[in-house]
Amino acid sequence: SVTLLKQDMERLDNQLIPFDDKLQQLSELIEQCRVLREFLSIQQSLHVLESETHEKEQQYNVVKTEYMILENEWFANQARVLAAHLHDGEACPVCGSVEHPNKNEQDQTVAPSKEQLEQAKSTLNRVDNDYRNALAKQNAVMGQLSSKSEEVARFGVNEEQAEEVDK
Repeated sequence: SVTLLKQDMERLDNQLIPFDDKLQQLSELIEQCRVLREFLSIQQSLHVLESETHEKEQQYNVVKTEYMILENEWFANQARVLAAHLHDGEACPVCGSVEHPNKNEQDQTVAPSKEQLEQAKSTLNRVDNDYRNALAKQNAVMGQLSSKSEEVARFGVNEEQAEEVDK
């Protein structure tokens, strides 16, 4: 009777071996799905960040152009201010000449103020900082995606197949 019980136990143990293998396979598949979901999540985050970064880059370019125009106007006005105070026989504070035959006498009332220029520079710095931060985040997520992509590739899955998992 003990022999029969031992034989039954051995037979039941042998029947459990395929279940253990299946359980191991299931654990591996669950891990692969987790990694694939993480990959897809990072990929989606990257698409959002790329869009945000592009938007911030465009905004930076617009603000930079506006600032450069304002700065050029301000410098041109500074030259007009100096020219307005030039008198024949007196030395120019820039070049030292005592003759001023081509002095610019345009109106100075439309020129931006120093405060406007400083405000524009402050705005440019803020927008530049926003753009650089967005670019840094995008680069960090690209690194995460690259790392996760390598992990996905170890499963023998390419990016197109990974995207199919999410559908």
